[in-house]
Amino acid sequence: MSEHPLECVAVLVLKEARVLAEERKLTKSVVPGALALPGGHVEPGEGIEDALRRELMEELEITPLEVRYVCTLLHRSAEFRRLHYFAVPQWEGNVENHEGSIDRARSSRS
Repeated sequence: MSEHPLECVAVLVLKEARVLAEERKLTKSVVPGALALPGGHVEPGEGIEDALRRELMEELEITPLEVRYVCTLLHRSAEFRRLHYFAVPQWEGNVENHEGSIDRARSSRS
């Protein structure tokens, strides 16, 4: 495992009191079938918020109108990652699920 973490973004796509989560494809090598937040790796030379916007377009076909930084955490899994979490309470576009096999909205009140 590398000593240097991979830069990654994870996005809490919010609508009222709900958060969008994706069910990872069963063909994924890391935690297949798990519920996960949209996001992914930051490409070399790419800014963190640029990566967030790219990942949201690639995975969900949405463009964030408002982006709020939440926190950054180190995570050791199959890859050592530095995860930058953001909340997106407003976006434009219709959510199209391209990455996960299904998408689900979970209430923060449950």
